[in-house]
Amino acid sequence: YVSSSKADAGLAASTAEAMSVGLPVLVSDNSENSYWVKGAGFLFKDGDANGISDKIILLANDFQLMEELGRNGRARIAKDNDYITEMTKVNALYLSICNYVE
Repeated sequence: YVSSSKADAGLAASTAEAMSVGLPVLVSDNSENSYWVKGAGFLFKDGDANGISDKIILLANDFQLMEELGRNGRARIAKDNDYITEMTKVNALYLSICNYVE
């Protein structure tokens, strides 16, 4: 998975989805990407086509590395960005606000 977005708000949903299915990720070094993809892929500078292509070639030539990064990404998302867990937090916050207003 490659994202060359010049700006993301936190973790892009598409990056989280790629990680959740075990894909290694190659993403621009901006926003919170360095926090999220550590051990799950690689960062490259915005607009660095050579950086992207170098990492694609590296992964294409190292299937074990691809698998390892993919496993790490899946584990990270399962631990820190699980949909049900996060929506449960949002719901609890919403309910606390509603109870406060009543």
